[in-house]
Amino acid sequence: MQLLLDEALPAEGLREQVLGTIGEERLRAAAATVQELASPADDPLAEALSSSYASVRRFLPALLAGITFEGTPAAKPLLEAWAFLQQQEAGGRGRPKWAAAPRTVVPGSWARRVFPTKGEVNAQAYTLCVVERLHQALRRREVFVPTSERYADPQAELLRGAAWEAARDSVARTLDCSLDPAVELAGLQQ
Repeated sequence: MQLLLDEALPAEGLREQVLGTIGEERLRAAAATVQELASPADDPLAEALSSSYASVRRFLPALLAGITFEGTPAAKPLLEAWAFLQQQEAGGRGRPKWAAAPRTVVPGSWARRVFPTKGEVNAQAYTLCVVERLHQALRRREVFVPTSERYADPQAELLRGAAWEAARDSVARTLDCSLDPAVELAGLQQ
């Protein structure tokens, strides 16, 4: 590595110089040692995921079968992933293959765990990722349970139509806001 990082050495012939100095056998042995040390087999995160999955599996079937989630347009990928997990849990002949799992719900921080190789999906990591994303979306109110008091649709209680038009002036006065959008935009610009 010191030879590769030495800016004084010319780039042409660098491979020959490295192999001549270190030797191909030693270089291959060092690469094998690095690969072994960096192997995911000893990865503590893999063990943590495995134990977390065991905990989640205790309540997941009841959660998948018992609660219906709805959401904002931003939550559409998450709701598709949730529906996929429901189909997996239901089983039967119509169960989709894990390779068909919706991928847009998986953020970059989870991608390496969920998709270890091209075309492969780690079912445990995918499930944990979706459950974590569901928890985040519930806290942000992007996903809600229509029949819940605490996790209901936050927009369900908003006034609409004629009721909003009737209350609009008093709401604006209460909030000390103008009904003129140009006035409000000027205030925001300042």
